[in-house]
Amino acid sequence: MSTATNKTKHGTFGKILTLATIGACATCAAIDISVISDFDSGWRTLSASDGPGGRTYAYDDYALSIPAGKVVEVEFYWRYSLSSQTGNFVGSVGDAIISDGSGYSVKMFNLSAQTDYATGSRVRKYMTLASQHAQSYKLSVSFYVNAGEHSEIYYSPGGHMLTRLVQDSASASQQYRVRFIYGDSIAITFNPNGGNGTTATRRILSGSTINTFPAPPTREGYVFAGWFTAPEGGTQLYATTTLSANTTCYAHWKPATYTLSLHRNNSANDGATAGRSLTYGTSRALPSISTELKWAPRSGYTFLGWATAANETIAKYTDGQKIANLSTIQGETVHLYAVWKKSTAGTYTVRLHRNNSANDGATAGRTYTIGKARALPKAKTELKWAPRKGYDFLGWSTSANATAAKYTDGQSLKDLTKTAGATVHLYAVWKAHKYIVRLHRNNSKNDGATTGRAFDYDQVRFLPTMAELKWVRSGYMFLGWSQAQSSSTVKYADGLNVFNLSPNDGEELHVWGVWKKAEANAYLLRLHRNNSERDGATAGRQLKLGASRKLPTLKELGWTRTDATFMGWATTAKNAAAGKVTYKDGATVKNLVKTLGDTAHLYAVWEK
Repeated sequence: MSTATNKTKHGTFGKILTLATIGACATCAAIDISVISDFDSGWRTLSASDGPGGRTYAYDDYALSIPAGKVVEVEFYWRYSLSSQTGNFVGSVGDAIISDGSGYSVKMFNLSAQTDYATGSRVRKYMTLASQHAQSYKLSVSFYVNAGEHSEIYYSPGGHMLTRLVQDSASASQQYRVRFIYGDSIAITFNPNGGNGTTATRRILSGSTINTFPAPPTREGYVFAGWFTAPEGGTQLYATTTLSANTTCYAHWKPATYTLSLHRNNSANDGATAGRSLTYGTSRALPSISTELKWAPRSGYTFLGWATAANETIAKYTDGQKIANLSTIQGETVHLYAVWKKSTAGTYTVRLHRNNSANDGATAGRTYTIGKARALPKAKTELKWAPRKGYDFLGWSTSANATAAKYTDGQSLKDLTKTAGATVHLYAVWKAHKYIVRLHRNNSKNDGATTGRAFDYDQVRFLPTMAELKWVRSGYMFLGWSQAQSSSTVKYADGLNVFNLSPNDGEELHVWGVWKKAEANAYLLRLHRNNSERDGATAGRQLKLGASRKLPTLKELGWTRTDATFMGWATTAKNAAAGKVTYKDGATVKNLVKTLGDTAHLYAVWEK
């Protein structure tokens, strides 16, 4: 009979428990787990007569009661020592079962799947019991060992040398150790965060490690990057991470990367290829076959583009077209094959690119004959390309980023190249519309002070701050700009970065200052999320001159960004772009302005 010392997490009770027989159990211990919050049985030796096939069986029971709302973590260890092991140890094939005597039971673990704990021993820390299942539990420890076997040489009556398998003995001692740790439970919730699957929750003992995670979720086009404490950013969680409060674990994702293999495909035996690495979710232009790949034209043929099979006659992608998401699988190789068309003597192709934006891959092709003139197709009536909002179409250029047109819409062209089978690329040239933003100080009904700012369509520009304009109104705090003189609703915050307020060339927009009577010593702090050049999200806080106040944390603001880590706050947008942090997240600030009623501006700094 063995004994065990019982300890809480705060010290030793000093009470020695003696295992006592309960019912038909060989040796059982009744445990009041609410009093003995950390019970360790110590190593217990169990042995029985050898069973068939060299197996030794062991069995023990424990009874315990769990108060409502509490939890018990069960740790189980097992080790063996064989008296004869000349062959290979086959391993245990037993289970430990937890049951509550009323039909609820859990298969705790399969001992044959354990890893080595020490020489000749195996161990498993496994599960947590929560009282929502039942108030009373019984732990049944039941397993058996299957011994090894070895080869033995013997001689037949006729003198022939033979071999046979001999079963080893498994009659030596086997030991197990069980520990119950009682305490408050916490919930761990696993959120797939955009991945497939549902949110799942399980409970563990407060102050214990996570130990095991569910199978990772999946997400098309992405690779699982681990579990973290926030949907974006946060701290990565591991099996060894200790938790003491309810925690949500969020799956993080990395875009899958794959390889694009381009095949020249000049002939059946042409093995020339070129590779490109691509990332899911990011577009990239196919390389020009002549200027980037520098593959010589195929004599007597015109290059049409790329297909997914070597024998295709119709191109799926044109030369230089922007592509994205050709694969969702990490590490996969996607193959594209050049498509060639037998040329009429002395012809070449003009490839027209709509060029509406950096990601616009729309193109159209026309065949031209060397020595003969042909008009470019009209963009609107022949190509049927819709007008670009906020822009005028100027014509065509040989460069995608040109600001002046080399050829006008519908112009007649001749001999852009004298190489038969070549492809010439022309890109649409667009001119942005201009509009004016007229700012009205609006200090009073009769206040006529104004100033104007010119904008190009698609241009991002900060509205001037009141400090830059040097406009003040005694006893008032400036809140921002409204679209009507009498309105108190702020449409645009002070210093906001704005764009595309009008698509109409020459239009003038009017905004009026919105003022609020200032409290004593009050000034306004304007926080700019600054996720991107066009991100206009802001948050305002009223502060007092002479008083300290903590900046709201990014979590409190509810602002997140998937591709970068928040580093802190800068005092200007320029400093934020340069990564110059003045205040950390949640820092305490004081007197960010010197004048009553002024507005202080802080811009989020992000690091990719």
